[in-house]
Amino acid sequence: MKKGVLLFLVLAVFLGCHDVKMPEEPENLLSKDQMVHILLDLALVNSAKGVNKKMLENNGIVPDQYIYKKYQIDSLQFAENNNYYAYRVDDYDEIIQKVMDSLDVIRKGLSEDMKKEEESMRGIGKSDSVTGAKRIKPVTNDSLNQLRGINDRVENKGLERVDSLIVD
Repeated sequence: MKKGVLLFLVLAVFLGCHDVKMPEEPENLLSKDQMVHILLDLALVNSAKGVNKKMLENNGIVPDQYIYKKYQIDSLQFAENNNYYAYRVDDYDEIIQKVMDSLDVIRKGLSEDMKKEEESMRGIGKSDSVTGAKRIKPVTNDSLNQLRGINDRVENKGLERVDSLIVD
C-alpha cells in the first residue's frame, strides 16, 4: 500500500511538471543590473518597513509603490521580469549574489560608522570629566545692577546678552 501511494505521488509530480512552459521574454525586459538595483532597494525598504512601518505610512511612503515610481516600472512589469529571471536559475543566482554582496557592503559600512560613533561618544565622555570641562558659574543674583553691568560689558564687546550664566 505504501509503495502504491509513493508511486502515485512520484507520477503526479512528474506529470504535474510536464506542461510547465518557460516564461517568454517580457516586452520591457530589465537588465540584470536594473534587477539588482530594484531587488536591493526592495530589500532595504522592506527592512525599513519591518523596523518602523508606522513612520513610513505617516510620511506617505508605500514601499513597493516607491520602488516602482523610482524605477518607472509597474508591478506587472516587475513580476514578469522577476519570473523571467527566476526561471533562468543561473541568471537569477547571479542577480541575487550581487544583491547579497551589496547588502554586505552596506552592512559593513554601517558597522564602521557605528563603531566610529561609539568611539566618538566614548571620547566625549572622557574629555567631559570634572577636571577637563569648562566651568560654568551661575550669575549671582545679589543685585539687578550686577547683572546689568555684565550685560553692558558683553554688549560693548559685540556679544549677546547674558541673562543667567557666564562661561569662563
